[in-house]
Amino acid sequence: MNKKKQKNFDFFDVATAGVTQVLRGAKVFWFFFSKKNSLFLLTFLNFGRLGSYLFFKKERLASSVDAPPTHCHKPIIAMPAPLLISLPVHERPDIAAGQVANIRQAAPNSLVCLHVSPEFTGDMADFLALESRPGIFINPQRLPTARGQGLLHVHIANFEFMRQRHETFATFLCLSSNELFIRGGLEAYAARNPIAYQFVMFEPAIAWHMFNRGLEHDPRVRALLSDVRLPVFFGGQAEGQYFPAALFNEIAALYRRHFGAGPAGFESEEIIPQTIALAAAGEMQPIAPPSPFKITAISST
Repeated sequence: MNKKKQKNFDFFDVATAGVTQVLRGAKVFWFFFSKKNSLFLLTFLNFGRLGSYLFFKKERLASSVDAPPTHCHKPIIAMPAPLLISLPVHERPDIAAGQVANIRQAAPNSLVCLHVSPEFTGDMADFLALESRPGIFINPQRLPTARGQGLLHVHIANFEFMRQRHETFATFLCLSSNELFIRGGLEAYAARNPIAYQFVMFEPAIAWHMFNRGLEHDPRVRALLSDVRLPVFFGGQAEGQYFPAALFNEIAALYRRHFGAGPAGFESEEIIPQTIALAAAGEMQPIAPPSPFKITAISST
């Protein structure tokens, strides 16, 4: 097998069956988190569903398919954990199990907390079985979730549940149920870079759905902006963003104050954390865009 074919194979062998077809039909666009491609997010739109891949500059990970079962060795998670990874799931415990195995490969010393949507009507025992794996927790709360109504309240519930358990962690990361790590280095990257999120300042002329929802007139959003002393709100990609635990605690408190314990009625995770984080920073410092990057395996399919 020549080097080009080997490179293509190395990319695709980390995906589950059917990902080849997904990538062939993908519309690809990029969001960035850091300099020099240390970390970036590839997002694709396929059949109306949004998915993402997280890439790191370290060694390639085994996929959830070929990774060994994490329960075989039961390593002890040292405290404080580098990360608490919050994962809302909606269906298919078998897919969640594969994703958990993949996350464990990417972040072996971190904690993972899953929130199972009430939309799942199957046997919860299938999800609860995941708790036998080290560092994996199932939030007993099952808060309402619906498309386009926001998931920040779910991430906050996971954060507070783990705090109530007295689990300690340095950083809180928001993930989604359709993401796959294919490289290592997440924990080391977060140790070097304690916060990572994308932000774009609100501008009605920008053709992004969150900037065309009338949120600038929402009295709850206006009250939040007054509270944090910002004239406008900010938005950005939600999946993969992370914050120091102390800052996310402030994000949780401000969300509770202005939006309550349930869904906000819009994609809150794409607006509120970014806005509060920028207010906490005290100044806006733009992040350098990533260098051009090309994946041969995608362009050749």
